[in-house]
Amino acid sequence: MSFVEQRHLQRRKALIKSKADTAFKQKEYKIATKIYDLAIAHGESATLYANRSVCKLLIGDGEGALSDALMCECCDLIGQKLATVKLQLTCYSRCD
Repeated sequence: MSFVEQRHLQRRKALIKSKADTAFKQKEYKIATKIYDLAIAHGESATLYANRSVCKLLIGDGEGALSDALMCECCDLIGQKLATVKLQLTCYSRCD
């Protein structure tokens, strides 16, 4: 995927997330859940899973809320590991 395509995808995901956030603020939790589904389809993130988890909890889907909370934790760990690898590569490249 090209840089331009990645940027377009990021913008689209941000726009979708914004709409989900608006639905959440209006206490339209079922609608927000569906919109977060769309955002996640454009790229997973800990924030999206966390937000959808709260929505599911508020509509009485405890099992779905737990599942999303675990996915949130998984995405966060992957992000932390990626940041560590990037830092190590940066340090290594400066040593050469």
